[in-house]
Amino acid sequence: MAVVTGAASGLGRACAERFAKEGAQVVIADIQQQAGEAIAAALPNSQFIPIDVSDPSSVEALIAKTMQDYGCLGILVNNAGIDGEQALIADSSIENWRRVLSVNQDGVYFGIMSIPTPFKG
Repeated sequence: MAVVTGAASGLGRACAERFAKEGAQVVIADIQQQAGEAIAAALPNSQFIPIDVSDPSSVEALIAKTMQDYGCLGILVNNAGIDGEQALIADSSIENWRRVLSVNQDGVYFGIMSIPTPFKG
């Protein structure tokens, strides 16, 4: 059982395709609903779950749904990421900066922290 965030395109899609090819059940997790649903429909043993990795409750819901549907989580690929607006740093907005950090850094943290482990108290 593998969960791949950002699986609707790019590296995330390639990871999801490879896991499916190797026989894994795969959750396609992405904010891009139409593309995510199309990928899940094209891969065997796959489903799409919409997610915004910058929202901790969205990530928690993804992991909870995965655990409910599959009973386990063997692999989590925290792949979702954005590059933000393309501009010189002096011309870039603070909102852009915060969105990039929220997706690229917080999203990984939220994914790790949502995994059930016996070490959490």
